[in-house]
Amino acid sequence: YDPETGRYVESDPIGLAGGLNTYVYAGGNSISRVDLFGLKDCSCGSASFGEIREQLPSKGALQQVHDGISSYIDGVAWGGTALAARTGLLGDGMRQEAIDTNAQLGQAWDQMRSHPGQTTAAVAAVTSKYPLQALSRIGSGFAVSFGFSPVVGLPVSGLSGYGSAFKAANQHASAIAAAAIVGEQICP
Repeated sequence: YDPETGRYVESDPIGLAGGLNTYVYAGGNSISRVDLFGLKDCSCGSASFGEIREQLPSKGALQQVHDGISSYIDGVAWGGTALAARTGLLGDGMRQEAIDTNAQLGQAWDQMRSHPGQTTAAVAAVTSKYPLQALSRIGSGFAVSFGFSPVVGLPVSGLSGYGSAFKAANQHASAIAAAAIVGEQICP
């Protein structure tokens, strides 16, 4: 998917089952719809718990644990990079991109606050489908707190949540709702 054009750069992997135009993304409406796995587009403002849960692929227990730990670490890396970029340490181009992404993130958070039921459905769908992923992500934060101290662990866990949300906003601003909680990008 190319966010600049709002289209796939290659034909839809499910072919004509996704519609007559195999290069269109989310029914041609990439502003209010997402199709994260190329299987079914989802209206970000009205997707039900079941619709959100259905679009998530199945994962085994080990994959969930791996993804939870990886998303925690990835969130710390993205969060640290975002903060460094915002201060200008990584150059003016990266600084402007970080500022722009933070603006997108702010809009997404506003949307989440204005649709608390939808946000709750999204988070519940992900955590019910991937309970071990959620627990291993939370457990990673506890491990950092236990290994160092809560003085270190709490800010690092906050940085991980910020980094996951920043990454989601940077890669697809409409797919943030549960990113900071379990490391999955889904409809807000």
